[in-house]
Amino acid sequence: GYGLSLEVYPNPFHQLTRIYVDGLGEETGLLEIYDLSGSLLIQRDVENGEVISLNQLLGNLPAGVLIVRLSSSDEVKLKRVVGFK
Repeated sequence: GYGLSLEVYPNPFHQLTRIYVDGLGEETGLLEIYDLSGSLLIQRDVENGEVISLNQLLGNLPAGVLIVRLSSSDEVKLKRVVGFK
């Protein structure tokens, strides 16, 4: 395959942003979202081609920096996401 792909758009975001997951093939990936202090806010399984609303995952989105981490059995992708009020 082409390897793991993780996109977050728009970024920076004001109210709404979405996470786009690709490159997993048949595998299920793990999506984790951390705040800047390293606290895990949420984790869930994701499928290839899934589009996830960060707002639905977290409810009221915090302002500041979040780290979105997507991992498969052999690869990890990180994205720094900036939210502002």
